[in-house]
Amino acid sequence: MTMKTKNHLFILVIGLMFITPVFSADTALSWDQLSEQQQHTLKSVKGKWATLTPPQKERLLKGAARWQAMSADERILVKRQLKKFKQMTPEQQQKIKERYQRFKQLSPEKQKQLKARRKWFHQLPEEEQQKIRQKWQEMSPKKRKAIRKKLHNMTPKQKYQMKKKMQK
Repeated sequence: MTMKTKNHLFILVIGLMFITPVFSADTALSWDQLSEQQQHTLKSVKGKWATLTPPQKERLLKGAARWQAMSADERILVKRQLKKFKQMTPEQQQKIKERYQRFKQLSPEKQKQLKARRKWFHQLPEEEQQKIRQKWQEMSPKKRKAIRKKLHNMTPKQKYQMKKKMQK
């Protein structure tokens, strides 16, 4: 599985937890009206199904459909990432939620740019990633803010040159 797929799956899992659900007629379904596959996927909420609100049912049905469409490897990855998320402190979880919300508010073009940057970074060898992380952590918050601002105003060619410089 590629790093891009892993990143998308993680965003999907976090997104499923926090998206604002859309109402639909399907949410009035009783447990017995669900398909066997839906019941199997949602078995952990069987006892609560009748008490769930329509938005909660909608979110769970959408999540179940996505889960059913995943490969076995994708499901394993999602389970690991969800476990990791649950092990985070409430503050860390909140930070992830806030970042996800900010990401969803960006234009599709900006989201695409950020995904491309993340993909580029994760395709680097682990030691290169670590060197970049270390350099970033050693910078003062003021310096990091200046770099973010500079990156925002750069042309693609300038960004490429800066990436090369950071790898040295």
